[in-house]
Amino acid sequence: MVAQRSISWAPGGNIAISSMGASKTEDSVPFRILNPRAQNVSAILSMKYQAHLIFTSDMSVAEKSKSYRAVIQECIEALGKEHNPSAQHQQLLDVVTEGHKILWFCEALYFVDESKDSALSLLRDWLRVHDDGVDQAVQSYLDGGDDTQFWQVVSRLAAIGRRDDATELVQTRIQNVDSRAMGAAALGDASSSEPIYVAEAALLDAPPDTAEARLDGQFRVWQEECIATLEALEVKSGDE
Repeated sequence: MVAQRSISWAPGGNIAISSMGASKTEDSVPFRILNPRAQNVSAILSMKYQAHLIFTSDMSVAEKSKSYRAVIQECIEALGKEHNPSAQHQQLLDVVTEGHKILWFCEALYFVDESKDSALSLLRDWLRVHDDGVDQAVQSYLDGGDDTQFWQVVSRLAAIGRRDDATELVQTRIQNVDSRAMGAAALGDASSSEPIYVAEAALLDAPPDTAEARLDGQFRVWQEECIATLEALEVKSGDE
């Protein structure tokens, strides 16, 4: 018999994960208590806890989906940092990654705000992020590809949960910036590319909605702050 699991609230803000249909032994118990504040909670159990919080909240279905997808991405990042070479761990990472991909695809189809984005543009974003060949794109850029590829490569890496790799590329880019003009040019790549993906928002606190942000000036403010940061890094590097 296949064991089924259910999740419910337990005292003290904990949750109870009960197993139904599992084989019974003298040492087995029908449920376990998960303390989400414990330091040794696995990425998967933490994801389950966060999911329980989200789906028992009064948020809209669209908000729940986006929040849950963010939690899944955090889980992907945490699993990626474990550097576990086992086949079981890789299979688990693949399953969670596919879940993130499918949920994002469903959002693009069913939770479209036509006043801001079209389903076609969202699906195009999804395809460019998840299309095979991201590693080849990274290598192409590192081998001397056009700098206009930079934000696209960084975006794809961050959007699929490889933020360490994305951050490393950003740091490499910053090290090569030695003037305000070059800093403006680097950020200009992002300004001229449509759309700005999740990476810029995650890595450099860019406004999440670029269309609205450009209308009210938020995006320009963000660019100026980034350029100022590059200048500060340049000065600090020169002092050292």
